[in-house]
Amino acid sequence: MNAKLQMVATAKNVGTKLSNQISKVAIKNSKLRTLLYLRTIASLIKDPNNTLTVFELDDMISDSATPDQKLAYIDYLKTDPAYQAMFEERFVADSYNLATLAHYEAGTLGHAYYRHMTDNGFSPDFFPPVEVTDDTSFIKLRMRQTHDIWHVITGYNPTVTGEIALQAFYHGQGAGLLNSLLIGAGVLHVSLFDMPNIGRLLDAIAEGRQRGLQAKKLAPIKWEAMWRRSLASVRSELNVADGTIAQLDLPTELANSQEKELVAA
Repeated sequence: MNAKLQMVATAKNVGTKLSNQISKVAIKNSKLRTLLYLRTIASLIKDPNNTLTVFELDDMISDSATPDQKLAYIDYLKTDPAYQAMFEERFVADSYNLATLAHYEAGTLGHAYYRHMTDNGFSPDFFPPVEVTDDTSFIKLRMRQTHDIWHVITGYNPTVTGEIALQAFYHGQGAGLLNSLLIGAGVLHVSLFDMPNIGRLLDAIAEGRQRGLQAKKLAPIKWEAMWRRSLASVRSELNVADGTIAQLDLPTELANSQEKELVAA
């Protein structure tokens, strides 16, 4: 009997030590994760236009979320029928062909996207590949694929002010940790390196978030079916109010008054 009690006591002792070791590893990993967050955010404060660092931060947020947290977020989005339909279809467009969009009439969404990309030397496939294995990875890919379409829809240019204003618009559509961190990094960047423009940036953040709150939910929109429509009509349908700060210089109306057929290219 004493031998059995000793074995039980030994097992409990081993279990306690193992539990303590696991806790120490968890704490260590938590501290390491915090340090990695701080390092990445510090990099963005220094250079908010470093797209690869933005993707790194986005991936860190995804990797640190628990399965339950990811599921809760997706379930929340699916309360909106438009999001529910989007997740059921999981539509991902082929790479956008800028040479084709170049032939669309000036004033259309497709031509405006072409202008925005070529004027700024951007590629439609600027983002790291994302393997779609679930709803979380799907929406990450879709948001990355359509990021520059959101620039065109909101009119925000790819300057620091324009990018942060767009993040504020995203925030108004549905607050996310990535948007909040990027807005904070942008404010700190301008405060440290471009203080005379901090007021303009804060105005852009306020404007972007208000426009995001007022607009219809844009994430479920299949933009590729709207390439031939005038940019003005798309903005009007989606209740995207006019912006006044850090705006792209793009035509938004067709040369003639007749709206193009609502079909994809």
